[in-house]
Amino acid sequence: TDATIPTNSTNVQTYVDAILASYAELTVIVTDFVAMLAVQGGLKANNYSGAMVNFAGYIPGILETSEDLQKGLEGSFIGTAVPTPLDESPLSQQMNADFEATGTAPTFGAIVGWLSVDLYLQLLEHAGGDPDKAVEAGNDGGFTFEQIQGGFTTPFPAGHDSAAGCAGMVTV
Repeated sequence: TDATIPTNSTNVQTYVDAILASYAELTVIVTDFVAMLAVQGGLKANNYSGAMVNFAGYIPGILETSEDLQKGLEGSFIGTAVPTPLDESPLSQQMNADFEATGTAPTFGAIVGWLSVDLYLQLLEHAGGDPDKAVEAGNDGGFTFEQIQGGFTTPFPAGHDSAAGCAGMVTV
């Protein structure tokens, strides 16, 4: 079943019914957070037993804010756009240590910022320490952003117009 679900939609029963009628063993929900929760909630309320995958549900710290959110996302697989602090990889261990040392919560924005600093420091090193040439150095064709195990590698400038291998998967 393929459908376009309007963003911020909570009136999703038509979509839920179509998925249930298809007897799908896997449902991939690609929409915004609000509509994704509504679809997953509707499927769960109707005893859907297939796997559910979404790309909007990983927001660090959000599960602790609501028992209903926990129940709505429980059992789902969530594709993430960034490495997470949730596994035991060297990258996650370093990320967690850095956030703990600064007293900062690993929110989505903080993780993106942490990754951006890592990228900038590598660009700066590639530019010979000259901050005025850091961005330019990333476009010279000889730079690859490499993170420690658990992260990702992105060549530049190819990374400007191709997908980066930066996605991860978490289970709730």
